[in-house]
Amino acid sequence: MRQHHYQTISTVVLSILLLMNVEVLYAAEESIATEAEVATQKQDLAVPKDAVQAESSTQAEPAVNYFDIYEFQVDGNTKLTNVQIETAVYPHMGEKKSIDDVNKARDALEKTYHQAGYLTVLVDIPEQDVDKKIVRLNVTEGKVAKFRVKDSKYFSLGRIKALSPSVQEGQVPHFPTLQADITRLNRSSDKRVTPVLRAGKIFGTVEVDLKVEDTLPLHANLELNNRYSRDTTKPRLGGTIKYDNLWQREHSLSLNFLVSPENTDEVQVLSANYLWRFDTSDILLALYGVRSKSNVATVGGVNILGDGTILGARLIKPLPNLDNYFHSISLGIDYKDFGQTIVFGTDFETPVTYAPLSASYSGTWQGATGRTQLNTGVNVGLRGFISDEAEFEARRVGASSNFFVAKIDLQRTQNLPKDFQLLAKIDGQYSGSPLIPNEQFLVGGADTVRGYLESEEAGDQGIHSTLELTSPVLFKNVNWLQNTKLAAFYDIAKFRTIDPLPGQDRQSVLAGYGIGLRAKAWKNFNLNLDLAWALRDSAATEKGDFLSHIRFWYDF
Repeated sequence: MRQHHYQTISTVVLSILLLMNVEVLYAAEESIATEAEVATQKQDLAVPKDAVQAESSTQAEPAVNYFDIYEFQVDGNTKLTNVQIETAVYPHMGEKKSIDDVNKARDALEKTYHQAGYLTVLVDIPEQDVDKKIVRLNVTEGKVAKFRVKDSKYFSLGRIKALSPSVQEGQVPHFPTLQADITRLNRSSDKRVTPVLRAGKIFGTVEVDLKVEDTLPLHANLELNNRYSRDTTKPRLGGTIKYDNLWQREHSLSLNFLVSPENTDEVQVLSANYLWRFDTSDILLALYGVRSKSNVATVGGVNILGDGTILGARLIKPLPNLDNYFHSISLGIDYKDFGQTIVFGTDFETPVTYAPLSASYSGTWQGATGRTQLNTGVNVGLRGFISDEAEFEARRVGASSNFFVAKIDLQRTQNLPKDFQLLAKIDGQYSGSPLIPNEQFLVGGADTVRGYLESEEAGDQGIHSTLELTSPVLFKNVNWLQNTKLAAFYDIAKFRTIDPLPGQDRQSVLAGYGIGLRAKAWKNFNLNLDLAWALRDSAATEKGDFLSHIRFWYDF
């Protein structure tokens, strides 16, 4: 995308240069040729008459007029260093040079400007006397004479203009910097800014328009699914509303909810997210909070009742893009406060409060035949840092507030012949010590192993893999139906518990397979349906059991 914009800008600018340059170049060549001819005529006066007659009698090619060039004097430069200029023109200096050498020096110097990113710079050859063996080159650094932002409806014109320092009036546009400005302006999916350049009314200037195509930066979705856990009702209702241009600074605020509509005491989750964009940097700051109030959630046959609060922050830094590879790093901290009651015939409280640190790396490579995504990171708990060792021990025997968890998620979407696609995914986590349930690797459900209930099993270590084949788009001639595909999948996960309790398995495997449907209708209605069969026994599922995973949502 970045390269495409740069090529587009370059094409426009080169067109401008042609318009600005052709008359100047023609006049300059004619002027130097005239000077050289005058010098030659002076020399002819001293040539013997018979030599003149002999030369005129031979109908050979026109004689080349030579002159010496001991120095190029470059006027009007403010952007290149002396070393850059000398490197460009030095090969064309010396004795017995011609107008062709001057043109080559001019071309080389202009090319140096363009390679440095100054595509609106012209170099011409003014009328001059070459008897002093000094050739002058005149540089016209095409400055911005007029700069406008046009057609924006929902984003501040003044702010867009302020965030484009590379094309302010009076500036010589530096196109790598302009490309960085455009990339920063296009971070929002609701706004697309395209630069349009044209020759100015005054020779040697350019005019710049930033044309904006934008939409209302308000988004929402409402979702109904059956992602339920053991001993709970089936339906889940969730929704999100998000505004992506707070304060006209492209800050984002989203509010989310999730409930079990048949019995709201089972699941009540509220969350908020705030994304802070910095004006002069591509660094992002994400702040979020989650409040969960739940009476029942089952993990590994142990009923966990209670509620919890999570507050967190992530600092996200995009890294320089490589060829079709986009990546970033993030650093974060969470504050987690959970209250909980475990039922083994007797109730007792096991609250826990702690603040783990995190670091992660994300990358996406987009190729001609598919896309590869990588996410990896670590979570670290520090003993004594907003944590109590006794709380961890009470939460789970052998658990410590001083813990380390490494995670990885790698997936590849491969385009196949006949418009089929294959998704191959592997993810997992590793820890060298027992973890409290909140930090364990959860297995089962629509995002891990289909055919099982949500979070049916858990372990301190685990690995999960998915293979999913999707068909070409169906019903292409049905206008109201878009991107409808069939799918076939296989999921498997292996997980391990460190220092298990008596009667608890040290390690186990869940696996499932099935078929699915992916559909979109009227652009805003979406359906994911998976019909899955379990291949292994678990705490709540037997081998061969059937389970459908349904997700229906509307978004805009």
